[in-house]
Amino acid sequence: MDDVLQHLDQMDSRLQHLKQLALEARAAMSSRSEGRDHSETVLVVQGSDQLPESITIAHGWQLRLSARELNDSVREAARAAAIRQIEVWHEAPDSAAWLDATRQRGAESAQVLMDTDLQRQADSFSTAPPRPVEELVEDLLKAVAEPGEMEAPSGLGEAADGRVALRISRYGLTSCEIDDRWATNQNASELTRALQHALAEARNDLRRSMSDRRAARAGGTDALLAETLSLLTTPGRLLEATERRGTS
Repeated sequence: MDDVLQHLDQMDSRLQHLKQLALEARAAMSSRSEGRDHSETVLVVQGSDQLPESITIAHGWQLRLSARELNDSVREAARAAAIRQIEVWHEAPDSAAWLDATRQRGAESAQVLMDTDLQRQADSFSTAPPRPVEELVEDLLKAVAEPGEMEAPSGLGEAADGRVALRISRYGLTSCEIDDRWATNQNASELTRALQHALAEARNDLRRSMSDRRAARAGGTDALLAETLSLLTTPGRLLEATERRGTS
C-alpha cells in the first residue's frame, strides 16, 4: 500500500503539466487530413475526431485495381490519412514536449487527462469526504480485472445488402470488407456511395457503443478513475484519504 501511495503522490506533482500538454495535443490534432492508397484510387479523409469522415473511389478504378484489392486499398488509404494527421501534429511547435511527457509518464495517463467527461466526473467527488485510499485501490484492481472491461468500443456499418462492411473504433478504421464479385460490376460513384453509407452507419454505431459504454461504466471503472483523479487534483484530499485508512 505504501508503494501505491508513493505512486499517487508522484502523479500529483506532474498532473497539472500533463493537463496542459493534453490540451495542446488536442488542439494540434484538430486538423483534417487526407490519405491515398499506393494506386491513388482510394481517398480517405480523416476528420478532427480522428475518425474517417469520407471514402472516395476514383473514376476508372478498374484500370488500377482488381476488385479483390479494394479492401486492402481502403485500409491503406485510411492508415495514410491517420499517419498524415499525426505528422501534422508532430510538426506543431509544442509536440516535442508532449512526446517527451508521454514517453516518460505513459500514454495511458495522458488519455485519461484528455477525457473531459472524466474530469467533470472527478469534480463531482471534490465536495464529499474521501474514503480510505485502500478501499479505492482495491475497487480499482477488481474493476480492471472484469472480463471485457478494457475492450475498446467499435462501430459496424453495412451497405449494399451487407456486401460492404466497415468497422471503426475510436482510433480509426479497423476493417473493410467488400464483396469482390459485387464490386466488379460497380462504377466509382456506386462504390463511393456504398462506402459512404457504411461509414455513416459505422460512425453512428460507434457513437451508440461509446455512449452505452460510458453509461455502463458511469458507476464502475470511470467513477473509480474519476475518484482517483479527484484525490490528485483537489488540494488535501490525498492526505485526508491516507489518514482515513482503516477508519471506515
